[in-house]
Amino acid sequence: HRRAGGMILRRFEIYSFTPGTPEPLRAAMALSMKDCARHIPEVLDSALGIHLGEVPLDLAWEHAYASPAAYRRYMEHPFHANILDRYLTHDSPEKIITSMGLGVDLIGYACEARDYSLPQGARRITCLKLRDGAADIFAAIVAQAAARAGMAVSVLAENSLANRWTDGVTEISGLPVFSHIWEQGFASLDEARAFPTDWRAA
Repeated sequence: HRRAGGMILRRFEIYSFTPGTPEPLRAAMALSMKDCARHIPEVLDSALGIHLGEVPLDLAWEHAYASPAAYRRYMEHPFHANILDRYLTHDSPEKIITSMGLGVDLIGYACEARDYSLPQGARRITCLKLRDGAADIFAAIVAQAAARAGMAVSVLAENSLANRWTDGVTEISGLPVFSHIWEQGFASLDEARAFPTDWRAA
């Protein structure tokens, strides 16, 4: 486990499809996300996943950027504006997603190294709202849980991209719904499901 805090930007987009969205449109949006790294070289560690949690979400796209400057180039790239945004932005007639008001449609953090790397397996993204001054207390709980066999990746970080999504640095809104993200990685879905959750009580 390493506590995150640097300038690599780690980012997640987690959505539900609008009810009634035809399967070909769902597939087209997923393909555009899969192809993003091919068209925009700044996109690192891009992977698309199916959401398997209890909340009503469908799709999770994870990616990263080597620096805020690289992230800004991604945001300004024609592929982002002409292809990705058609499915995502509120003013697009082709928008097919919703965040269900859960505060997880765009989340992320800054880190010093790509400790989140997981070539194969399953991720659990735990979103937390910690009270002021509780981050160090919770970091100790995270470190104890991550030391157990079975968790291959553990990164706890402030959810800084949720209100800095235009450039990864400048605050553009108030505090996000969730203050912190605990990104966990496991070698398989079975290991993720079997991992003890007694840290919740702690």
